[in-house]
Amino acid sequence: MREHKPSNRRSMKLESFAQFITIASVALFAPIAGGADVQYVALTDRSVVAEFQTLDTNTCGAGIVTHVSVQGAFDAIRSPGDTVKVPLAQVLIDRYDSCNDFQLAFAQGFTTNFDLRINPNLKTASLHARILVGDGVNNTSSYADLDLVWTGTGMADRDSYNETTQLPGVTITSHSQGAIRDGVCSGSVIWLGTDVTPEPTAFAFLQKNAFTEVTITRIKPAATTTTLSSSPNPSSLNQAVTFTATLATSDGTPVTSGDVFLTELVGLGSRYLADPVPVNANGEAVFSVSSLTQGSHSIRASYGGTSEFQWSQSPLLEQIVQ
Repeated sequence: MREHKPSNRRSMKLESFAQFITIASVALFAPIAGGADVQYVALTDRSVVAEFQTLDTNTCGAGIVTHVSVQGAFDAIRSPGDTVKVPLAQVLIDRYDSCNDFQLAFAQGFTTNFDLRINPNLKTASLHARILVGDGVNNTSSYADLDLVWTGTGMADRDSYNETTQLPGVTITSHSQGAIRDGVCSGSVIWLGTDVTPEPTAFAFLQKNAFTEVTITRIKPAATTTTLSSSPNPSSLNQAVTFTATLATSDGTPVTSGDVFLTELVGLGSRYLADPVPVNANGEAVFSVSSLTQGSHSIRASYGGTSEFQWSQSPLLEQIVQ
């Protein structure tokens, strides 16, 4: 038998909004590589959540489980020179026959046109909305009419959440502060002529984020230099030659991450002499090559770069094979 359990959204709500705005800010404002070094994004949020679950028992001793999840929210995402408002009310209705292990309905939908009122102290809230829901099981669409009231219980919990995320080329720092209050929700969700929430809520809360701030800082990769040496030079035919690429920043600090490529100039192009080698803790990448033919060879080391270090390549080195 499949069992529905109320989600642990309450404890994760503040963190999830901070994580959401971190991801959203990257999606919306990530092209900072060609713009400002620092960008600021802020989110304000007021929302309510409720979950209902009912069980219609029958001869098998189990029955039909109806699970309803409702959320209403007013969000605003603000960045320098722009504010995006995101009002959203959504509902999900899941009906499952536990006796016959059969999904009866799975309907969900949302709207941006609704009436949501939340007391600033999170004591009460109300949501009135008509939402067109699509039932993926029966391939039908119909309206669900929401008429719900939340009443806060207990004291409002105030909390904060901090996170720093490192992505290629950017550092994202987020700080979220808000309040949340447990509650009970009553009223109705009328779907297909029936109230699908006759039982008290299994789970409900009211919440507001005073703010979630996100600062996106572009990381400027440090300039690098690549030098290449070989030993022995000249070398004998079929003798292994050690090529050492040395990587450093402009102030002489060793570069300790990224890969180096070793190539030989051939006509108007080039060819790889070995697989890429990662830079070690000393800022070096060491290659051993024994496939060079007799004569003079023009060899170059190229550093691929990382989010911290810029690409660079060595001057050509002439290797003589006798």
